Amino acid sequence: MKKLAIILLLIVSNTYCQNKKENVNCSSFKIGKYRIVDKLSGVTDIERTSKYQIEENKKHKYKIKLSVTWINDCTYQLKVVEDLMNPQNKNLPEMILTCKIIEKTNNGYLQVSSSNISEMVLKKEVIKLD
Repeated sequence: MKKLAIILLLIVSNTYCQNKKENVNCSSFKIGKYRIVDKLSGVTDIERTSKYQIEENKKHKYKIKLSVTWINDCTYQLKVVEDLMNPQNKNLPEMILTCKIIEKTNNGYLQVSSSNISEMVLKKEVIKLD
């Protein structure tokens, strides 16, 4: 499960830091379908509702359900609540990911990510699909 926690940190990529732009309106990113693409993790598809986020990554062979808690308009936290490929698995990581939307892009947004289990901070583009 530690591997899953590290992969989650790499893929979801979130942290708590200052907005690059003071007037980022993040309300349009709270619900929807998204994608993160990078060389290390491959493609991660995301579907976010007001309470949950489902993430699927075929390269790393996982599909998970996370709870979503919005801290403010542009910052949210994710916590793994279910392994959807192995629902009997109760050994889920105790990691909390903190995601901060720092900038809108033409295709979605940039976010920085951190977790309660690592000093690592990652920056990724999240592409909005709908």
